[in-house]
Amino acid sequence: MEGLVGARLLGEESLQMWDLNKRLEAYLARVKFLEEENEGLRAEIRGAKSGPAAEPWRAKYEEELRALRAALERAFREKCSAELARDNLYEEVQHVKSRCQKEQAAREEAKRQLAAGKKELEEERRAQIWLKERAVQLEKEVGALLEVHEEEKAGLDRELAGFSLSLESLRCAPAAFQPLEVEDYSRRLAEIWRGAVETYKAEVAQLEGSLGQAKESLWKAAEDNQQSQLQLQHLDKELAALRARKELLEDNLARQWQEQRGEAEKFQLAIEALEQEKQSLRAQIAQVLEDRQQLMHLKMSLSLEVATYSAPPVPSPRPAAPLQHLPAWPDGGDGTFAPSRAEPCSPPAPIPAPPDGPRQRQAAEGWGDN
Repeated sequence: MEGLVGARLLGEESLQMWDLNKRLEAYLARVKFLEEENEGLRAEIRGAKSGPAAEPWRAKYEEELRALRAALERAFREKCSAELARDNLYEEVQHVKSRCQKEQAAREEAKRQLAAGKKELEEERRAQIWLKERAVQLEKEVGALLEVHEEEKAGLDRELAGFSLSLESLRCAPAAFQPLEVEDYSRRLAEIWRGAVETYKAEVAQLEGSLGQAKESLWKAAEDNQQSQLQLQHLDKELAALRARKELLEDNLARQWQEQRGEAEKFQLAIEALEQEKQSLRAQIAQVLEDRQQLMHLKMSLSLEVATYSAPPVPSPRPAAPLQHLPAWPDGGDGTFAPSRAEPCSPPAPIPAPPDGPRQRQAAEGWGDN
């Protein structure tokens, strides 16, 4: 029974030592590979430090960064010029709007003046019609007065003829009338005649004055009518000119509005393109900075790794325990070692399983020293 237990313990120790030998073999292969890699990195660093192009990637990235900054500054200047052109277009639109408002106010004022002129012309026409009717009425009154004057004149002529006959009869029979009565009749007849003549003259003068005033009023009304007609024609011409100018300004405003709208759309598209380019440049700059930072981190990691693996590993006085606490290297997923950057060197020949007892420990210590 004790022999079986001893044999089992011996087999377990043999398997454990074989496992430790495998791990030691993998560890030594990894150490050798890292030392070779460190030597290569040292040679590369020395060559980079001693060569004229010590940092070509840095100069390249700095050149790209300067180009990106120049492109960003150029895009910013183009954006500023586009905004300035947009502000100028807005000021021009406001100026055109103010001019249109002034033209609208002038057109309204012309319409008001035209309406006032039409109103005055209508009043002049009414006054002219009234004057014409008044002139016809005065002509009728003059005709009636002339008829009355002719009738009175005929009556006076008849009275004068009868008075002459009476005088002849008085002359034929002088004994029947007294001289005083004849003188009295003559005086009364002369007074009547003078009164009739003065009345007739006064009425004729009054009629002539009224007729002159009517003619003067009619002439003035005709002159005012002619002036009103000329003013109306002038206002019609001004209205036609203002309408043509309004249509021209509206056409110009519509065309300028379309042009400004198209230019504004172009500027908006340009601004959007510049914004996209700006965002792209920002993303590129961020990517360059991130790549640079990653390169710096990689350089630091390589420096730390070189500093870590520059010294040879120190063996432990007790081989069993340190071998169990070795750092776990990355593997390929199935328990085997998988290098990260290059193919590892071929591992040394496998170590045969050592015999039992103190010789086993001596062999392990010898491999650890190597």
